Amino acid sequence: MAEGHPSRRLNRRWRWLIMVAGVACLLGFLAAWGAYLSLGRTPGELIRYAKVRLIGHPKLEWVVLPVFSYIRPLIERPITSAIPTLGKGQQDRTLPPQRYDAEGRPLLSAPMLADTLPAAEVANVLVLSAADLPKVLADARPGQVIELAPGTYPMTRSLRLYKGGLPGQPIVVRARLPGSVIIESTAAEGFHVHAPWWVFENLVMRGVCGEHSNCEHAFHIVGKARNIVIRNNRLEDFNAQIKVNGIGQDFPDDGLVQFNTLGNNAPRNTGHPVTPVDIVAASRWVVADNLMRNFVKGDGNKVSYGAFMKGGGSHGRIERNLVICTTDNISQPGTRVGLSLGGGGTDKGSCRDRRCITEHNLGTIADNTIAHCNDFGIYINSASQSTVRNNTLTNTYGIDVRFATASAFIQGNTLDGTIRARDGASMDASHNHAR
Repeated sequence: MAEGHPSRRLNRRWRWLIMVAGVACLLGFLAAWGAYLSLGRTPGELIRYAKVRLIGHPKLEWVVLPVFSYIRPLIERPITSAIPTLGKGQQDRTLPPQRYDAEGRPLLSAPMLADTLPAAEVANVLVLSAADLPKVLADARPGQVIELAPGTYPMTRSLRLYKGGLPGQPIVVRARLPGSVIIESTAAEGFHVHAPWWVFENLVMRGVCGEHSNCEHAFHIVGKARNIVIRNNRLEDFNAQIKVNGIGQDFPDDGLVQFNTLGNNAPRNTGHPVTPVDIVAASRWVVADNLMRNFVKGDGNKVSYGAFMKGGGSHGRIERNLVICTTDNISQPGTRVGLSLGGGGTDKGSCRDRRCITEHNLGTIADNTIAHCNDFGIYINSASQSTVRNNTLTNTYGIDVRFATASAFIQGNTLDGTIRARDGASMDASHNHAR
């Protein structure tokens, strides 16, 4: 084709127009970025807002989205090295027998060294196969220790537990050695617990559903299931590994989640909530010493959290956990928040008081390490009298307190990013160190 052919000149013209449009978009973005930062917003929030505004404008999307795709990895620092587990997550040794306080609430355990291990509790019942497990659990009595023999157990339906233990006599379901029992679940929910004083420990549970929406929870704790302990397990490839919520006027308060490894091996392609520890309307839960990682939501609103407490509960504690939103490609699609009091908010019908004026009261997020989240590491959403203390946040946007009913005491945190209160929220921040 001749150099001066009209179609060649037209192609060159289009290329120049696209280039000019791209440069104009980039300059406009940089100007908007400066204005947005002056209002206390982050560059990532600006990109997400701009993408939403582009919906319904395919020609603009075609020109502008490649520019955003180029800029985003420059804003979000890449993941260049692995973070050590810091002793968090499932331990390779068993924990000492679970202890309780005078009111029957479970107490935190310390990991045990090989030369200090106590004698293991004697099992009352030994389960040898997946076929035996439902009947053994249905017949369980207070004080029993139910031990699964080493091996792999297919789980094709939820195990619903309506009988519980008693104060000082919990029902224990365990593997004798951590990792020796693997439960492969295709059920929507693994253990669906309606009764109090159960302990689940040393298990490995995997969701093996072809459709991610079909593997919701390893544990669903509801209603009257108070004083539940989930400790020293590895729970992977579920949407929300541990889900807690009330039923009617019954709320499963005073639970403990400790020394568990929670995460997924791939993004969850589901519109359902993706949050390894999802606690709604329950009070006084303690989530401590866990490893939460790779909780990427690939469908629906694509927003995921490592753990949250919301729905009008109170006095929850999220302490000493290691939270890694993703271990590779921080800029992959989706929005990932580390830890939250309030989460994304709660439908009033699911709230403890059916109003949810505040999402959580007197909650604490302390001594956690949170890394590689492409949103805020800690988010306080309509949660009142919150304490955020001595956390280390690496490669996140920082700490965000939002809405008029939110208040937070923020002290001694070390972080990348910013600490901000917006939309009427209040905070008292001191002795924090921004890197």
